[in-house]
Amino acid sequence: MKTHYHPVESPNWGESYKGTHTSYLPYRKYPRDFIGPRPHEFSELWPSACSHPPGVQA
Repeated sequence: MKTHYHPVESPNWGESYKGTHTSYLPYRKYPRDFIGPRPHEFSELWPSACSHPPGVQA
């Protein structure tokens, strides 16, 4: 888990009409695992991608 910061514009305390300043709010990012399609699922989704070009044997 890694902490990242998101910038947010906040009004200046007491004198908001004079502008804002940037505050950084922390949030945690969890690592994500990529699980790709299984070979038989890929061939069902895109059968043309699994065919061999003419003249090439499998």
